[in-house]
Amino acid sequence: MSHFFCKQFFFLLSTLISSTFICNAQVSVNPGAGSYPTLTAAFAAINAGTHTGAVTVDIVGNTVEGATTAVLNASGSGAASYTSIVISPSGGARLITGTTTAGSPLIDLNGADNVTINGLNAGGNSLTIQNETVSATSGTCTIRFIGGATNNVITNCTINGAFTGSVVTNGGTIFFSTDGVTTNGNDNNTISNNNIGPVGTSLPTKAILGNGSTTTTAIGNSGILIDNNNIFDYFGVTVTSSGIATNGGCNTWSITNNRFYQTGTRTWTTGSTHRAIDINNTTATSGATGFTITGNTIGYASNTQTGTYTLTGSTGKFQAINFNGINGGSATNINNNTIASISLTGVTSSGTGSSSPFLGILVSNGVANTNNNTIGSQSTNSSLVFSTNTTAATDVIGIYNFSVDIANMVSNNIGAISVTNAAASGTFIIYGIRINTSTSVTATLTSNTIGGSLPNSIQLNATGASSQIIGIVTPNAPAIFTSNTIRNLTSNIGTGTTTAASVIGILVNSTTPNHTLSQNVIFNLTNTNATAATVVTGIQFTGGTANIVERNSIYDLTSATNSTTAEINGIRVAGGTTVYRNNMIRLGQGVINAIGGAATNSSTAGINGFNGALGTDQFIHNSVYIGGSPTAGVGSSFAFNGTQTTNTRTFRNNVFFNARSNNGATGKNYAIKINGTTANPAGLTLNNNNYFANETGGIFGFFNGADVANLAAWQAAVGQDANSLSVDPLFVSTTDLHLTATSTMIDAGVNLSVANDFDGDTRGTTLPDIGADENNFSVLPLRWLEIQGAFNYNKQAVIIFKVNENNVAYYTIEKSTNGHIFIPLTTINSKGNGENSYSVTDITASKGVCFYRVKQTDFNGAFTYSAIVKLSATNNNNMSVFPNPVSTMATVSGATIGATLQLVDVTGKLLQNIKVTNPTFRVDMSGYSKGLYLLQGNNQVIKVMKE
Repeated sequence: MSHFFCKQFFFLLSTLISSTFICNAQVSVNPGAGSYPTLTAAFAAINAGTHTGAVTVDIVGNTVEGATTAVLNASGSGAASYTSIVISPSGGARLITGTTTAGSPLIDLNGADNVTINGLNAGGNSLTIQNETVSATSGTCTIRFIGGATNNVITNCTINGAFTGSVVTNGGTIFFSTDGVTTNGNDNNTISNNNIGPVGTSLPTKAILGNGSTTTTAIGNSGILIDNNNIFDYFGVTVTSSGIATNGGCNTWSITNNRFYQTGTRTWTTGSTHRAIDINNTTATSGATGFTITGNTIGYASNTQTGTYTLTGSTGKFQAINFNGINGGSATNINNNTIASISLTGVTSSGTGSSSPFLGILVSNGVANTNNNTIGSQSTNSSLVFSTNTTAATDVIGIYNFSVDIANMVSNNIGAISVTNAAASGTFIIYGIRINTSTSVTATLTSNTIGGSLPNSIQLNATGASSQIIGIVTPNAPAIFTSNTIRNLTSNIGTGTTTAASVIGILVNSTTPNHTLSQNVIFNLTNTNATAATVVTGIQFTGGTANIVERNSIYDLTSATNSTTAEINGIRVAGGTTVYRNNMIRLGQGVINAIGGAATNSSTAGINGFNGALGTDQFIHNSVYIGGSPTAGVGSSFAFNGTQTTNTRTFRNNVFFNARSNNGATGKNYAIKINGTTANPAGLTLNNNNYFANETGGIFGFFNGADVANLAAWQAAVGQDANSLSVDPLFVSTTDLHLTATSTMIDAGVNLSVANDFDGDTRGTTLPDIGADENNFSVLPLRWLEIQGAFNYNKQAVIIFKVNENNVAYYTIEKSTNGHIFIPLTTINSKGNGENSYSVTDITASKGVCFYRVKQTDFNGAFTYSAIVKLSATNNNNMSVFPNPVSTMATVSGATIGATLQLVDVTGKLLQNIKVTNPTFRVDMSGYSKGLYLLQGNNQVIKVMKE
């Protein structure tokens, strides 16, 4: 062989060797300086003891694992001996892929501990792990934890899979399996900051599944953390599907801060249930307990909360979070989750209770707290849209607790739900919160808001005559419902009565336990049907033998119907032994028809502040106002409508004021209706009340089948009520049932051992006020001088108020978007006694209309409110001058806070520079000659004539 050919031969040989080395060196392992073509080969070397101690595995090129599984055994198993393993990409975007045999994982952590797979997502490095096998065979997955794998971390990776089996079948993109040992499960593993998705268009039915050993709790999979992942495009066309699901042998998982979304429309071909989070095992020895499910976002079409999570087709069902755990186990916390921007339309889905086709949070079993969750939206409409076509009964539920264990629900916000049953007659019920626990455990609901800030926030469009919207309901549990808000519920249908009314704010329907309903606010409940016999009720109540219904505010319940059997009820009493005290009820405004018919002893139709149909009750210190001007109809209205004849019932220290005035209607408007046939009816106590009905169609009362014209005739007919009154109570306004300083109600009541009033103020012990408000004017150390508002150049609202104060502690500036529900914005301390001015800027002021008021609180806890300031961002700062012409002082209003105005004469000579610090101020014109002047600035020029 010549020298030339020898040289060429060795050159080609060295090139081939070098190329082969480069092709095979996709994985670098240290210590030991090993290079391998696949992760499978690298793991085999570690299992064989080639690399020991603290091992690093660098993915320096893409690997194709083929049909084999990369199995990493536990340290101490065979020759394997390592303290930790860190796997990460190096030199760019890296891909570990394979098409494993169906039923197998791509990566198998078989008892492996202290392994970290970190995709980095930094410096141009990233890691994708993808099993391309599309299979429903049990065991198919991308990453599996098995055999007691503990303390492992998978973070910053993209993990794709295409397992297509149902939720009850083992498998998923990430699968926590059985431990195979008796000492521990696959515990304390972390899945964080990953993108967990599909293989192209092949969607997995489960992103993450846990199904561990079930012999004892100790060997179940516990302490798993799934945090801050994007979990998306998981769906089963014909089978159940979930983003995260657990079956047996899993407990104390933390599922936190993840985002569940669908980047495209998902279409069922046969009916199945689709959930984002599905925790499901009730076996006492190994079932679900002590989970933490917090901070997750379910909905939208992206991880940035844009677009809509869209589902359609067949009879599929969507339930965002399901928890079905151990009875009496450790409490699970389902808190601070958001479920929004979800559409389930074009389906024929139906189902009631836990089979509801559209459900936010379902607690099927176990102890679970559900607090601070947002379902839908409080500031927009139609965040959750459900449209179906079915003749079957169907429920749509925000939160449903179906467990036999205690239910605690605090500060959840549910709204922007739109439900339509297209051209079908199925009975539909929308529940904001439904509690179906046992009669022996208490349901505590505090500060929940059902319905958003916009009208029609929760709306039903259906044709089923028995359809309903109910804000909060419990048919079983002892209820403690405090400081909840139910608002802006609208239905177009429903002809049921009592508990089946078309719209109900709070429904308590259990006659066995005792209940407490306190400080709830219910308003803007509406039925839009113009002819149906609809019933709209604020609180429908029955209970045991010692119930309290107090300090609730109910107002602006409306119905468009002209039916002679329709009802609008503030509180409808259906049974139980109950004290109703310190409630404020304001109805009638916005009800244009005199619904109902003529009064009879047993009639309940019409507008009723209280509808006292049943029960053994005390009505104490309540304020009821019925207003409005009906233009048509013959129906009656009642501040109190009583139909009882024999039960013990007491009426003391109430204001029953019917100011409804006929404006074309011919019905009668009563302050009081009591059933009875003779004086002193059995069980009745009446005294120290104020009854007043003074407008067109106003009638004092109704007793023994006949109208009663005045107080004297009433006292004669009922045989009691000697110390009651019939005068205008002088409420602050038709929308504020607090008393003015000159009200005759002040110090006119009798001491009934009611410690506080509607606001929590201490009642007078000798001569308390009549009604819900105890107004201690003499102890309120402040005089309001003025309050104004305007916008500044930064589109921020500025509230300015001036007071003459004495011993004031602080001021709370409150904001509202509807003029009814105010929330605290900020608090400022008093400047001290004397005449002082204050200015507060709201940097959160938004487009549209905002309302502001100031609450003053003195050192003894007593307080008053200022007048309400209304600001419109779309029509603000329209500057005006009054009077014009002006002789001395001109008053300028509507200028932007912070603006600089110029007063010039007709030659353009500058006369004054005026810095606007107050939305209304005065300009001295007395020193100028008669003639025309210009006030310019604020993007306006106003002609001012001096006379």
